[in-house]
Order: sequence, then structure tokens, then C-alpha cells
Amino acid sequence: MLFVGLRLLLYGALAAASLDLVVRAAEAGLLEAITSEDGAIEKAHVWLALATGALLMLAARRREDIPTILRLLSLAALFAVIRELDGFFDELWFKGAYKYLNAPIVLSALFIAVSHRLDLMAEMKNTGMPVSLVLMFLGFFLVVGYSQVVGQKEFWQAAMGQDYTRLVKNTVEESSELVGFLMMFFGAFEAAVFEPRSSG
Repeated sequence: MLFVGLRLLLYGALAAASLDLVVRAAEAGLLEAITSEDGAIEKAHVWLALATGALLMLAARRREDIPTILRLLSLAALFAVIRELDGFFDELWFKGAYKYLNAPIVLSALFIAVSHRLDLMAEMKNTGMPVSLVLMFLGFFLVVGYSQVVGQKEFWQAAMGQDYTRLVKNTVEESSELVGFLMMFFGAFEAAVFEPRSSG
């Protein structure tokens, strides 16, 4: 339990360090560049989501306790990669192209969930709430819930009135997403490295 606590402290410190890098970029006058659609933070989101998906697939192969859950979470990470690249696909093909690219991922997830529903239900019933899932759900909430709410232009226009600038909205949204993607990556790392291995 001590090692789990130390790892959680390390993850928290790494998340705080990533936010400190955003502050340092702001001090250097680079905030607009790193929070833009194709800026450094957006690229970090993509790489973290790719690494998360890969770790989750590795964990699904080596663990007997929650392989279906891990496969579904891996597909969610792949979905996030394509969603984060929406601007790239809009420019490459057409606006909203990412939705068509994500459709097979959603269909695959639905197929797995339905065809393995009994396994999925048993995994959810028997697994409890390991640290990996807590971190991943926290990260998912930050990316899909919190960041989407605080990233709404109308929210910032109401809060800032005449002083509204898109840069403030982008900074808060992209920074909170960065912490969310880090939490999901840390959760996947826990699932792949530290949590129980298959007995076979």
C-alpha cells in the first residue's frame, strides 16, 4: 500500500509539473503557440492517448481479471486520439471527418460490449475499484466532463465580459485536458505494470 501511495504522489507531482510548464510558457510569451489547435499541448494529448491505448491493450492481454474492460478503455483512448486530431482531419478532408473515422471504433466497442456482455458484467462485479480504474475514470472525467464545460466560449464570455479572450479559454481547457490525459496514462501504466498478472 505504501508503494501505491508513493506512485500516486509521483503522478500528482508529474501532473503539477506539466501545469508548471504551461506557466513557464506563458511567462516566455509562448502561451498562444502551445494552446493552439496544433500546439504542443494538443500534441501531448495525442501521444498520451496513444500510449494509454497501447498500455491498455498490453494489460488486457496479460490480465485475466478485467480484459474486456481494458479492451473497451483502449478503444476509448483510440477514440480520443482521433478526436484530438479533429482539426488535422478537417483540414485534410472535410469538417467533421473525425466522426466518420471514429464510427468504426464506436461500433467495435459496441460489438465487444454486447458479445462479451456476460464477461463484462462479471468483471465489473468482481473487480472492485483498482487504482488504475480510479485514475482512468478521473482522467476521463477531466477530459470529457470538466474540460468541455470550462471550455465553453459562452462561459468565459459571461465570466470575463468585455475582457474575454480566447487565449484564456484555450489555456484552461487544454491544461485541464492535459492533466486528464496524464491521469488516464498513469491509470493505464498501473494496469499494465503494477496490478495483478494472469495466473496462466
